[in-house]
Amino acid sequence: MPIVKGVTLQDVHWGHKDSDRMYQELRPMILDYLETHDIQIFNMNGDYFDRKLTATEPSIFYAISLFDEIMDICARKGIKVRIILGTRSHDLNQYTTLFQHYFTREDLDIKYIPEVQEEEILGLKVLYLPEEYPEDAKEYYKDYKTKSYNIIHGHGMWDFVAFTGYIDEERTSGIRMAPVFAYEEWKDSIKNGLAIFGHIHKRQNFKNIYYSGSFTAWGYGDPSEKGFTAYEINTETSEWKFEYITNTTAPKYETISIKEIFKGKDLTKLTIDEIQKSLKAQIESTDNLKIDLAGLPEETIKIFRKSFEGKANVKIEVKQKKSLLTESKEPAIYEKYGYILKRELSLNDTVQRFVKEEFSEELTTKQIEEYLQVKE
Repeated sequence: MPIVKGVTLQDVHWGHKDSDRMYQELRPMILDYLETHDIQIFNMNGDYFDRKLTATEPSIFYAISLFDEIMDICARKGIKVRIILGTRSHDLNQYTTLFQHYFTREDLDIKYIPEVQEEEILGLKVLYLPEEYPEDAKEYYKDYKTKSYNIIHGHGMWDFVAFTGYIDEERTSGIRMAPVFAYEEWKDSIKNGLAIFGHIHKRQNFKNIYYSGSFTAWGYGDPSEKGFTAYEINTETSEWKFEYITNTTAPKYETISIKEIFKGKDLTKLTIDEIQKSLKAQIESTDNLKIDLAGLPEETIKIFRKSFEGKANVKIEVKQKKSLLTESKEPAIYEKYGYILKRELSLNDTVQRFVKEEFSEELTTKQIEEYLQVKE
């Protein structure tokens, strides 16, 4: 049966934090999977890097070492490699500066794809959608929406994870932004296939569009499972299968409130020992725990704040319930940020004023353009 099997890895973000720990998680997992499975294609769907890395930091050692080991396996097993550009501020031009020598290896079928591109590979019709900033997104992608693909590999936002559609170019004063892909506009192009995207770190999907999520976890903001993905497609029938490969060694970040732990009890009557015993059990059940102590007496909160000082895996917070009778602050906010809401200034001048007023820093036009990813 003409089955093509592939693996996708995205949102590794070397240089973000905990690179040593992430290397220990990722290296054995991805190398073992490639060695022990019959894989024909290895896809990297963006954001392998988090920022521009320097030669003196450990992150660049891990990024280069892992890439080298993956490429050696792919060359030896005849696995085709396809790499798409992720967010410009993350990946920058580091694929070509750090890995240029791989693209000339005669024993390795590898392509780097910084712009939208189609390919027929092993009987599959594939579309690659790296993160780009076209002047007119609807026109730029118009022809691709009318075609049919077995799979789309991409990096960016779909409307089911965003609040807006395509960016209004006039609203952004000429700054080109990455588009948000609308499912209704693209659904026919993958009606017999699927799409696998990077960029969103939370594992999720809508119909036949999948986000693998980041390979590992770094904080409390995203409690979803982590890892990479595997897929297989029948080139004759177009039937496909998709699988999340879970990184079981990724640290867990859990959040709980004292009100949940002692639901239905009078928090003011709990003893210190009673609270301590329950919190100890919660802490031992996960890697990292954020505890909301709201509802306990102030003196009790002080005791537990002190007792957990210096414990990196425990974070204490006290969420205060806001009164519905609190006077609205909206008028003051509108007055303060009226120049933003009314769009009185150009985008550069707006950013300069905001940064100066909020952070007492002066930004040059060049710095602003770099931050906003202006495409020359």
